[in-house]
Formats: sequence, C-alpha cells, structure tokens
Amino acid sequence: MDGHPYCHRIGIHNMARKPVGLIYGVDDTPPFGVSVLLGLQHVFVMTAGWIMVVVIVTTIGGTEDQVANVLRMSMIASGIATILQSLANSPLGSGYFCPISAGPAYISASTIAGRTGGLSAIFGLSMISGLFEGLLSRVLPKLRPLFPPEVTGLVVTMVGVELITLGTPRFLGFQNGDGPHGTATAVAALTLATMIAPTVWGKGKIKLYPLLIGLVTGCVCAHLLGVFPTARSNRRSPRRCSACRGRRSPAGRSTSICCRRFSSPAWRRR
Repeated sequence: MDGHPYCHRIGIHNMARKPVGLIYGVDDTPPFGVSVLLGLQHVFVMTAGWIMVVVIVTTIGGTEDQVANVLRMSMIASGIATILQSLANSPLGSGYFCPISAGPAYISASTIAGRTGGLSAIFGLSMISGLFEGLLSRVLPKLRPLFPPEVTGLVVTMVGVELITLGTPRFLGFQNGDGPHGTATAVAALTLATMIAPTVWGKGKIKLYPLLIGLVTGCVCAHLLGVFPTARSNRRSPRRCSACRGRRSPAGRSTSICCRRFSSPAWRRR
C-alpha cells in the first residue's frame, strides 16, 4: 500500500521554508470548508487506488464475488493503516495523516503470484513484503545514501511505465477483448484534461482540487453517456440454480442454500 502525497503533519515540527507555489504548509491549518473538500478528495483518491485491487483479481481470473471480498478487506486494511500512520511519537506511525490505499508497485508481482497460486499466494506475498518493509524502515535512515534521486526517480518512472500496459487499453475502451470504444476514450480524455488544467493553469485554491474535479467530471460524463455498466447492478438479485430451480423452503421463502453446494467436494470435506 502506498501513502498519498498530500499529507498533513500532526506533529509540532515546523517547516523551515514553505516551497513556492504551495498554498498550505505542513503545519498550516486550512479553513474548515477547504479541509472538508480536501478530505473528500482523499477519499476519492483512495477509492481510485482500489482499482488496482480490481485489476489484479480480474487479471488472474477472479470472480465478481472474489473482487468484492478483496475490496472489502482492502478498505478495512486502508483504514487501519491510515490510523497507525497518523500516530505521532510512536514506533508504528510517522505522525503524518497520509491516507493509505492500494498502489501500483506490486501489480506485476501480485499478478504473477496470483496466476501461480491464486489469492492465497497474493495474501502471502503481501504479508511477507509488509513485514520486510516494516523491518527495513528501522534502518532506512542509514541506507539513504544507497538511494540517491537517480535511483528512486528511475524506480518511480518504471512503475509509471508499467502502468501504461494496464491503463492504455482501458483508456481506449478495450474490455474483455472488445473495443476500442470512442465514447469511453472521450470520457477518459475529458477526465484527464480536467485534472491537468487546474494543476497547470489554475490559480488560487482551485489548484487544490484537480483530482476531485476530474473524478466528478468523469463520473458524470460516464453516467450521461452510458459508459457505466448499469446492467450489472440490475443482476444483483439472487440467481436460481439450474439444478434445483429455486426450490422453496417450507416457510415459502426461496432458500439460499443451493443443492450444488452440498454436492461439491469442498462441502463433503466439512
């Protein structure tokens, strides 16, 4: 999981000099309305990060139920990690309120692990890498000379290059071998433009909300142009089993236990 770059210091240390163009420093307190909008933007950015979870699970052939379950676990883990990260003067937290969300750094490794051993392999990879990062953080200040800007910059660049193979097909509207779709590409291009414009040409506080503006614009356009898969939400009603044909319980209610569940090898082993 990666910390979001927009971080607010909870500690008492002051910045020596605020960078040019930075509206609020680390120890500044924005107005209440600005804080609410920035908090909402944080939530949207965390939600966008969970797309990585969907990409990994679907890439290894996971079902919709597996995607939903892993997303729920990711949301709980994000909340716990954010709280631990915000703890000041503790061995666990840095004192920065950095919303933690899924990041792109482990997509390739997670995909390889998932194709080899399924979700259990991904969970094992996450646990081992998390423990390794925790141990490495204890000695990271001493290792800082080994990671000059040339090395760290190259790593960040390679992560971005790796995401091109995942993002470009979706940007062009390719989905399940079908595409490209001009409507999806138009929505993606408009979303990207509305994120770039406030950052480059915006003035004042509007430069604080490029992600929020882009996400809202993209969602509204996708809804109006019919890009959202609304048919999927209409299929959330219980589906009848082709074998038992939705048998009724004695009380007249449709039973949620399918006959195939009892005949499966997994059920027999219970």
